[in-house]
Amino acid sequence: MRQQVNAAEMQKLDILHRSEARAAAPPRRATKEGNLNRLTDGVLSSRLLSEAEREIFYALVAQFEHDTPPTTVVDQWAIELVVLLFLQIRRAVAVDKHAVIETLDGALRGHLRALKATKLSREAKDPRAAIGTPETWCRDILA
Repeated sequence: MRQQVNAAEMQKLDILHRSEARAAAPPRRATKEGNLNRLTDGVLSSRLLSEAEREIFYALVAQFEHDTPPTTVVDQWAIELVVLLFLQIRRAVAVDKHAVIETLDGALRGHLRALKATKLSREAKDPRAAIGTPETWCRDILA
């Protein structure tokens, strides 16, 4: 059963529709491809490296590969990821983004720990012995 709408309710509904029409956001203008207007600091952007960052990237990758020669493609990717995280931390430090620095630092430390574990497991005959336990770490520190 339909209810009848009185004139006062119709007037309120008309006012509501007009106010919604006024409050509607203007249509967004499409930006050209490659436009970086919305980019504020670029700390977490997936943009390409600048020339200076590219030099640092290749130098750090070469140093990591010298210290820890990668045996698989996954090791190579892990090294490159660690270096990219380092470069993102440099960007965050440049624009003073402390929360981003903490997040990236945690990720960087985790990936470095994983790289160290894979290096130790490659060099040892028993991979579990190479990584050790917290007890052996404490003994080594206190010795």
